[in-house]
Amino acid sequence: MPIVVVVDDRRINLKILSKLAGSLAADIIVHAFSDPVEALDWTASNCPDLCITDFKMPVLDGAAFIRRFRAQPDRTHVPVVVVTAFDDARLRRQALEAGADDFLLGPVDPLEFRARVRTLLTLRRQHLLLRGQNPRATVARARDLVAVLDTVPAMVSATGPDGRYQYVNRTYAAALGVTAERAVGRSPADLLPRDGGTRAMALDRRVADRGEPMTPFEEEVEMPDGVCRTLVTLKTPVRNRAGAIVRIVTVSMDVTARSRLVDGEPA
Repeated sequence: MPIVVVVDDRRINLKILSKLAGSLAADIIVHAFSDPVEALDWTASNCPDLCITDFKMPVLDGAAFIRRFRAQPDRTHVPVVVVTAFDDARLRRQALEAGADDFLLGPVDPLEFRARVRTLLTLRRQHLLLRGQNPRATVARARDLVAVLDTVPAMVSATGPDGRYQYVNRTYAAALGVTAERAVGRSPADLLPRDGGTRAMALDRRVADRGEPMTPFEEEVEMPDGVCRTLVTLKTPVRNRAGAIVRIVTVSMDVTARSRLVDGEPA
């Protein structure tokens, strides 16, 4: 059951955001806090699947809340959405630099809220499944996981020890301009222009050498269609039962439109 934490010092906003979060699915559990410090006390011993926080709050603003939340153990991959009533690029940049994954301008549009939050929860579920931390993953069949990955708007791939793709989902295949079947067996250097593929393979090797997931990071990647996209990317090593790393899974969200808004450019 996905757990969502909502933080807002204004009661009416807290009620609205909690209701929207709870409407996403019947099994979602929402924990609402009007005090960000109380929220941090709770998350210190309870790991949510998503945090939704206001930015302008007394005592602790949204950026400070995110930094303290990210500092808690195993919280680097939990998505955080910031809600602000201020259409201010400076505030959005502060939130993103603190570790926010997305932001929404209040008053929140219910359709936009549901679309963005569902995507982030799906990515969270993918991350847990691929790391083997979700107990339900032990009974999930491979084809079921592939079916899920092919429906999400994120770009998902898995590369083997030789650096070649073992799997790409439909979203990533479309961005590469090939079918998923034609991508498998080729390397990022074969499909991404300039030094994009070489850089991706170097990052995969770093993850394999360290044996730990990379904290989500923002990168500029030129795709085969010549368009440079801004991606938020995370990389996770996958081990076999003997503990050996057998593949590196990469999940990237295209945030190009969001980045242009932050920079004051038209989306």
